[in-house]
Amino acid sequence: MKRVSMRTRTRASALFTLLATALMLGALTPASTFAAGNAAYTTFDPSIQDGGFTGGCAHGSEVNCNTYVSKPDVYVNGGPTGGNGLADGEYFFAVLAPGCQNGGFLDGAKGNLSDTTAGTGESGCSDDGSGGGDPVANRTFSVSGGVISAYGGTHTTATAQNGNEIISAFPYDDTPNPGGVYILAICPVGATSPAPCKFDAFKVKGSETICTENCHGSPLNVVKDANPAFTREFNWSIEKSVDACQVTLLYPNGCQTTHSEKTLKYTVTVTKDKGTDGGWQVSGTITILNPNEAEATGVSVSDVVTDPASKAAGSCDIDSSGGSPYTVGGLAAEESLELPYLCTFSSAPTYDQDYTNTATVQWDPESVHSEASSESFNVPFQFTTPTTVVHDSVSLSDLTTVTPLPAGSATLEGTPPSGTISSSQTFKYSYVVKVPHDCVKLENTASFAVTDEDNDADDTGSASVTAKVCRTPANSGALTMGFWQNKNGQGIIGGQAKTGTCASATWLRQFHPFSDLAASSTCSQVATYVYNVIKAATCTSTSKTCNAMLKAQMLATALDVYFSDPALGGNKIGAFNGLGSSQPAIGSVTIDLTQICQMIDGSGGSSCTGAYENVSSAFGGATSLTVLGMLTYQNTSDPAADAGANWYGQVKVTQVLAKDGFDAINNGVAFSV
Repeated sequence: MKRVSMRTRTRASALFTLLATALMLGALTPASTFAAGNAAYTTFDPSIQDGGFTGGCAHGSEVNCNTYVSKPDVYVNGGPTGGNGLADGEYFFAVLAPGCQNGGFLDGAKGNLSDTTAGTGESGCSDDGSGGGDPVANRTFSVSGGVISAYGGTHTTATAQNGNEIISAFPYDDTPNPGGVYILAICPVGATSPAPCKFDAFKVKGSETICTENCHGSPLNVVKDANPAFTREFNWSIEKSVDACQVTLLYPNGCQTTHSEKTLKYTVTVTKDKGTDGGWQVSGTITILNPNEAEATGVSVSDVVTDPASKAAGSCDIDSSGGSPYTVGGLAAEESLELPYLCTFSSAPTYDQDYTNTATVQWDPESVHSEASSESFNVPFQFTTPTTVVHDSVSLSDLTTVTPLPAGSATLEGTPPSGTISSSQTFKYSYVVKVPHDCVKLENTASFAVTDEDNDADDTGSASVTAKVCRTPANSGALTMGFWQNKNGQGIIGGQAKTGTCASATWLRQFHPFSDLAASSTCSQVATYVYNVIKAATCTSTSKTCNAMLKAQMLATALDVYFSDPALGGNKIGAFNGLGSSQPAIGSVTIDLTQICQMIDGSGGSSCTGAYENVSSAFGGATSLTVLGMLTYQNTSDPAADAGANWYGQVKVTQVLAKDGFDAINNGVAFSV
């Protein structure tokens, strides 16, 4: 059944097979040349009647007539409609003698019937013409959207039945082919090789050789194109790191900071590999023309690919038959037949080297009374750049989850991965994180997705890091009021000058809550004063004030400041873990008043409950103050030098907030900023 249908196939029906094959192959597009499967055909002017035939087309269709009454009847079009015409660009055409495709398309070359160079009359690829054509510039045109869009030469132009512009191929010399066969070549401007050209065979009845004796039929003609294609697939990878605080097996708790902010610096590297090539193939169309007025029988066609060393390469399949050669059977008189083909390569060919694709048609010479029984047509081609690129670019995103902070607690600095990239890149950015009283964890994932997703496993990728920042209290070296009441603290206070007014008494009396300390107190008397104030500390009743406890805690903080400062009482308490006087004294440490632990007062001292409060309202609304600034503010909250008798307007809630501020410092649980 297949052989019978092939014998009766016309040009138009062959196009449907070609279109189906193109869809099956994926319609790949070689760079800087024709699209695979695209073609250029001869056609006619439907407004002309020549020899009783519309447009002088004696056999074939408007899309591709294969037999014409006269040479001026032959026109050039942009190829078939439906997306299979020539690719957008600049082209020129030339009519050639059969067998002269390898160079004959150039002006001045043997076999070029369209140029102004006279033929040599030699045998082989030549002609006996007078050079009656014209320069190639007069045969140059533009194509857009698969149709001729611009032509500025002097050749006759016309409009095809589909409304597209067509250009007359005439003038050109007579063919030396006895069957009146010509080859039309359409090439991109600048072409020096037949590889990017498209070819079509046609016959002109008036060009046949008149034979009177020992006459022979003409050989069948075969033309083809060759469209190399291959795919390059890129793979991507992504890495992400943070230069501090990353959670690892060795450091499960990340890092610690005494401050309210921590800068986390991130690096994301997205890498595109060199690509992996595959799917090497060459495809196109083989066209067979029987110029005789008798049916050719026993027709078959083969297609082979040879490498630069002329060795067989690739495996060819003609018309989806499963291989090559392909049996046509009979080909009617003056009929042409198009056969799509596909040659595939199991291994990588050599790039930028000439391969050759050769189609050979064979027939029974007795059926057309020809001397020859076969005819070949070859086209060189090269694998250069990939025609299909897979995963050439990726879209990036970088998502950060900050817990348990509210929105806005992490400020971005720099540009994290986002948008689309097509090359390897490195991104550096940072988050400035506000750290409250405990720990902040940032779970950060950078990811990519290929922009041409095909559901492969390598379509996406991600890299995650977890950073954890734990805020630790200021390591000021401050001591509790219990210390200042025991013998060690009492020894430091009383161990100053044995006689005369104690310097610490003068310093403490500047604060109104300690105005009841005698101005002339000796150091021993100061120690006793401290002991009694701390002993009297209480803040247990809901109906009473918290003056006594606030006074005791403030006094302990004042002593911490005085005996940590070399300019005051000297660093007698070894503040800052013995780091020395080069470190700031406790009085200059800035305390975060928005994150103060609620303190529990007990008989054994005080401790942090684990709950945190904002004590800014007890310090004039300041969110942070130095320790000395907190002490000084008490002269505002206790405006009279009444030893704290009327403090914070006797509002216990506010007194407790202030007390907790000093208590947190004394117990080493206050945060600095």
